[in-house]
Amino acid sequence: MVVAACASIFNINELVELTNIGTLFAFALVALGILILRYTDPDRSRPFRTPLMPWVPLAAIATCDYLMFELPKITWVRFFVWMTVGLALYLGYGFRRSKLAQAVPGPAATARLTLGQIAFSSRGRIPRATFLLALLCLGEANFVVLMTLRAASGWLDLPGLAIVWVIVLVAWLTFFAWVSLAIQVKRWHDLGVTGWAVLLDFVPIINILIVIPLGLWRGKPDANEYGANPVSVRKRNP
Repeated sequence: MVVAACASIFNINELVELTNIGTLFAFALVALGILILRYTDPDRSRPFRTPLMPWVPLAAIATCDYLMFELPKITWVRFFVWMTVGLALYLGYGFRRSKLAQAVPGPAATARLTLGQIAFSSRGRIPRATFLLALLCLGEANFVVLMTLRAASGWLDLPGLAIVWVIVLVAWLTFFAWVSLAIQVKRWHDLGVTGWAVLLDFVPIINILIVIPLGLWRGKPDANEYGANPVSVRKRNP
């Protein structure tokens, strides 16, 4: 009924563009979900397995993002508003009634870091796969937010919009910086290095090169002063 009502009122070209960006974003999330599930639930029954992991999902995300980038600016603004409304409904109603959220956590769930701990806490350790997936999720979110702000920059002459735009930009950049530093601290912990190593982020050129050890080196096999080996915890609690 909602779709029929919108189709009878709004311009078909604008609806097509909004449908395109929504579908492309959904495809990008599906590809991202494949990467996450292949790591978090490797023993799941899969009648069909995506070949050439992880390159096919990564190529799908890059392709969808490029096609989204080419859409008109007004489509990005509408998409962001629509997604914000959907997230508000989900967080306010659907999340609390989710069967997965109400399930009793098993030993694996209690041993691993939660999504909030991965994103915001500087304690504990995360393996390189979790680090790379967190960077990928953060990068995709950054792409959507910055593209929306770029699209909205054309209406900054409207009263009050410039202030809102600056507040949203500062809030997002603060969030992005904090999450980026938090996951790097836990990855340094996994390598047995103090979290203060994130200060290298403020050194030009070196801040780019540190992605190599963080993303490629294996963590310490045994427990260290920062916690147990997250890979061994996952294997003991499948």
